[in-house]
Amino acid sequence: MTSLKSRILTLAVWLARVILAGVFIYAGYIKVREPWQLFAAAIAGYELVPMWAGEIIAKVFPWVEIAMGVALLIGWRLLPVASILTALVMLFFNVMLWRAYMQGKQIECGCFGPGEELNWVTLLRDGALLAIALLVVWQALSSPRKRSTA
Repeated sequence: MTSLKSRILTLAVWLARVILAGVFIYAGYIKVREPWQLFAAAIAGYELVPMWAGEIIAKVFPWVEIAMGVALLIGWRLLPVASILTALVMLFFNVMLWRAYMQGKQIECGCFGPGEELNWVTLLRDGALLAIALLVVWQALSSPRKRSTA
């Protein structure tokens, strides 16, 4: 018999997975729907990769986001890998966003397609998503016998 605390934690992690999955599927869908050049321009604003690499990322990464979201929803045996990948992507996003913000760049974040300016709200949102992703990783790795049947 599981305790109330355990059931609440299980529900919280399930909700965290659904939130992350929704965010990644939506973000990927928005980028796939728009011309890839708009996302490539947002990537170029960070000045991290050459333009040719930004173009490849802009064409491929939205599909990766959608796949990560679906894997988070499916859970089961995909959950450990999907949760770790999601947390690593969120960590990278956070580092990238903070770097650009601290450099005073006036750029679009590129998170949800064109037109989203990088600001403190973006930083808070992505920080919260990183925390949620870490919770899902913790649950996926700490309870191997019950790896998300929800």
